[in-house]
Amino acid sequence: MKKPIGWRRPLGLTALLAFVLHGLRAFLLAPLKVRFGTDILYQNSILPAALDLLLDLTLMAVIYICYTFILETIFRQGLRRAIPLALLYLGGTVFGSAGNLIMDLTVNGGRELFGMLLLAVLSGIGQELLQLALVMLIACLLARSYTGPYVPQQMFSRRNRLQLAALLGAGVTALFRIGARVIYDISLGAPTATMEMVDMAINYAADLLIPFLGYLGMVLLMFRIPADSDRQADV
Repeated sequence: MKKPIGWRRPLGLTALLAFVLHGLRAFLLAPLKVRFGTDILYQNSILPAALDLLLDLTLMAVIYICYTFILETIFRQGLRRAIPLALLYLGGTVFGSAGNLIMDLTVNGGRELFGMLLLAVLSGIGQELLQLALVMLIACLLARSYTGPYVPQQMFSRRNRLQLAALLGAGVTALFRIGARVIYDISLGAPTATMEMVDMAINYAADLLIPFLGYLGMVLLMFRIPADSDRQADV
């Protein structure tokens, strides 16, 4: 049997991205956001908002780059080869969530809120697991009996099932983002001022825009797939 092409490289890149970027978010960016957000010298500056955006973009980079590797592996080599990548990705998520919990307890002094913080961490991990499972299920269904092409010929194509899986996967992340936003807004109550309504509209627009940009990034990454690569599927 011919050895699968390039499988070890996505495995190493997934591990590197999942653990390094989640560690960067948990142990550097999040504490900096708290530091500048609680300092009266910086509260009204652009730094807290910039760090908040950087935290979100870093998380989206982890998600969509790792999703690309997982989807490619499912389509080209089968589900069995994709499972280690998915486990590494989830391992990075657990590592980052544990890091966030540790930093919350040390930086914010939230020991009395440990139970609540732990519940939030477990909820986030469960949400990420469910989201990934849905994306992989969509990919497995689309990968059945598919023999290519794998390299995108245009930015949107229903005929390229790998590309379609990426689009639907980005759609899943958008639904999860919007769902979390709805729950958060319900907990806050209806907006009472014009600026609150504008801020809410901007947030929902971002929840759609970021997954769309994530899809475009996934498609650009797919251009690196060898056009004549073999598919060894066991989906």
